[in-house]
Amino acid sequence: MIAQKFYFENNEGMAKNRENSDGIDLIEDIDKENLVCLIKMSSPSIITQSEFLIVRNRSFLSNKEVLIVNSKIENHTKAPLSDNSKREHMEINAQIIEEVNSNSSSLEIYFLRDFSKAVPVDQLPEIGEAFLKFFEKDVEKTLYQQ
Repeated sequence: MIAQKFYFENNEGMAKNRENSDGIDLIEDIDKENLVCLIKMSSPSIITQSEFLIVRNRSFLSNKEVLIVNSKIENHTKAPLSDNSKREHMEINAQIIEEVNSNSSSLEIYFLRDFSKAVPVDQLPEIGEAFLKFFEKDVEKTLYQQ
């Protein structure tokens, strides 16, 4: 399945599809189903870079269905926090990718929201729209890889 390879193995492709991305670094390749990655984001209006340190896990639910879970970790010896960065915390997100046929897959995405963070509820639709645009770009990118 091209989609699961894109979301699990293609850090460079995912980073290129994110407007504010400064890259996704592979910090540790734990085994064939678990990776530690550092996602780096920036914004022209913000001086400090934001980072997300995650463990990415891939589980094959069947020969046509894959679950990819990204969850936060606090620190890693190979990814110290730099002076001009701020470590953000994405609690957890998951993607279920199911092959419908040889030319099509379905993608379900789940985000766990941390209500202790100051994200106003009225901004959630805008955030959802931004993620939808990312995933639409991802679909275009994977179509060109065939």
